[in-house]
Amino acid sequence: MFAGLAANTLFGMWWLDGAVALGIAGWAVVEGRRAWAGRSCGCASEPGAHCWPLTADHLRHSGWAGSWVAASHLPRLTLGCRAYGGRVSVGTVTDARDGSSRWRTFGERTIYDNPWVWLGQIDVELPDGERFWHHVVRLHRAAMMVLVDEQDRVLLLWRHRFVQDKWGWELAGGLIDEGEEPSETAVRELEEETGYRAGRVEHLVTFQPMVGMVDSEHVVFVGRDPEKIGEPTETTEVDRMEWIPLADVPGLIETGQIWNSGSLVGLLKLLAPKAG
Repeated sequence: MFAGLAANTLFGMWWLDGAVALGIAGWAVVEGRRAWAGRSCGCASEPGAHCWPLTADHLRHSGWAGSWVAASHLPRLTLGCRAYGGRVSVGTVTDARDGSSRWRTFGERTIYDNPWVWLGQIDVELPDGERFWHHVVRLHRAAMMVLVDEQDRVLLLWRHRFVQDKWGWELAGGLIDEGEEPSETAVRELEEETGYRAGRVEHLVTFQPMVGMVDSEHVVFVGRDPEKIGEPTETTEVDRMEWIPLADVPGLIETGQIWNSGSLVGLLKLLAPKAG
C-alpha cells in the first residue's frame, strides 16, 4: 500500500479543499470533492477550514487508527483533515525540519467578531501531545511614521491612553484601511494628526507587539524633509506635539514617557545605527 501511495503522491495532486474525507492508513484526508484512491470515511471538514501543503515524511502518528505510519516511505502528501476521538478536525502536520517545538493547529471557533476586533479560540496541540483551545485576538494592521527634520529632531505627540489611564509621547499613526498600503496609511495619519507631510518615506521596521495570543501587525516608516501643509484635522486624540531631539529619546524611554510599543520599536530601530 505504501508503495502505491508514494507513487501517487509524487505528482503533488493532493491539494485539499474540504469536500470529501478519505481514510488512508488511519488518516482522514480531504481531497478535491471526490474520494481518490481509497475508501471514504464519510466525514466532512469543518466550516471555514483551511488546508496547507505538507511533506508526508513528517507524518508520525495516526490518531484515527492508533498505529504508527512508516512516513519515510511517503515522499509528499498534502493533508487537511484528521479523524480523532470520533470526530474530524482540520489541521496541519508539523514539519520536523522546522523544529520539534512547533505547535500544530486543527481549526478555530469565533467567540466575538466586529469590524474592529476578532476574538476566538484555536484548537492547538503542543509537541508533548497536550491539546486545548487557545484564545486568540486578531486586530487590524497599523502603520506609524517617525518624522525627522534636518536638525535631527523627531515629531512626537503627547497623548492620553484611557485603557491604561496614562500619558506618553507617541508617533503619528493609525489603522490601515481596507485596500490601503501601509505607507499610505502612515502618510495620511501624519497629515491628519500633525498637518505635516514627509518629502521622503522609507520602510523602517515591521513587527508584532504580542505574538503569544494577539495578531496585530505594526509597520513603521521613517519620513524626512518635512513640510507643514496645514493644521491637523484630527483634534480629538492629541494634546500637543513637539519636535524633540533624537538624542533626548533614550531619556524619555528611561523615564517612562515613551512606552507605546510602536513608538518604542520605531524609535529604537532608528537610533540603533547611531548607537553603533
